[in-house]
Amino acid sequence: MKRTKIPFSTTLCLVLIAFGGSVAMAQTSTFNQRQTSHVWKSKHGNFQFNGKATKKEGNYVTFRTTDSFEITLPVKYLSDEDLAYLKYLEGSGPLPPGITAAAGSSSPGTTPPTGGMANNQGPSTDDTAMNEGTTDPAEPMPTEPETGDPTQSYAPGASVDVMVDGKWYPGKVIVVRPSDNHYYVTFNMNGQGRPAWIAASELRPQKAATTSDTSPMPGSSDEPLESFDFKGIPVTAKKEIGYDVGPMREGDTLKLRYVSGKWKSWGNLASESPDADAPAGGDKVRLAICSVSGGNQAQTLTLVPGGTADTPFIWQADKDYEKIILQINDPDKTFADNPERGVTYAIAIVRAGP
Repeated sequence: MKRTKIPFSTTLCLVLIAFGGSVAMAQTSTFNQRQTSHVWKSKHGNFQFNGKATKKEGNYVTFRTTDSFEITLPVKYLSDEDLAYLKYLEGSGPLPPGITAAAGSSSPGTTPPTGGMANNQGPSTDDTAMNEGTTDPAEPMPTEPETGDPTQSYAPGASVDVMVDGKWYPGKVIVVRPSDNHYYVTFNMNGQGRPAWIAASELRPQKAATTSDTSPMPGSSDEPLESFDFKGIPVTAKKEIGYDVGPMREGDTLKLRYVSGKWKSWGNLASESPDADAPAGGDKVRLAICSVSGGNQAQTLTLVPGGTADTPFIWQADKDYEKIILQINDPDKTFADNPERGVTYAIAIVRAGP
């Protein structure tokens, strides 16, 4: 498969034209950046991305994604919830339910309007921004025969490998288009950053984050346990110990955020996301936080709900645990019979003070 490189700014200009024409002179309102990063979605669900609203000019609003790209879109194409959130950011409406305001801010508000032309150039094509968040190998990965899973879904910000001409290159998801399971990604090809819309069948979770290693995090009962920030980990559905987190002490806090992948605890096709609001099978596809002591069977402590790609799930240890593990919530505990595939979560631990 050969691809023609199209500048990101050109792509977004074409999107703006398709959305309804040019941007005229308009007053500009700049949003306070104390707002938290938010998952912005279109009215009809054909795209979504993570970022902050930076300014509004007439009927257009500009965003900066968590990967430092700038996107300008017509306001009318945002979901009703996001339109309400924009009103809150402007100081003209309440905070919509389910959205968290920045700490110490009852309403971020905007700066006074200024005149100016709306930005219709789309994201920056600066190589530094384009390469941000990806590795930079001198050569592509070796040719491999496997392809991506066309049924797998990815969240904005997920680290992925991109298939081009039979070779995999490391990249990151910027914008999600659920309508046809396509993703706008940036990836490094022979040391150069490139953006493109890629089908799920030509993506896979980044190889570095999908190994079968289930060793515990650093630390043991004889060593001080340290806090660490979010890092991607694979969780397999084929074993009781889907991932070994390790020991946790009373007061330690575990944070989990869904990144990518689908699995099931029955049947032959791994087709359900544990992060969906209402997945087929319900709790049978949820991620379970369990404790293991000695040679006993794992005891489920709690289930991780859906929606963690937007808001991480937080669990705090109520006592000392010899070992905490993650597993698919398989009711019959026949893990080896589950369909192949696993999921990827980002995990962080905040250790309690002495």
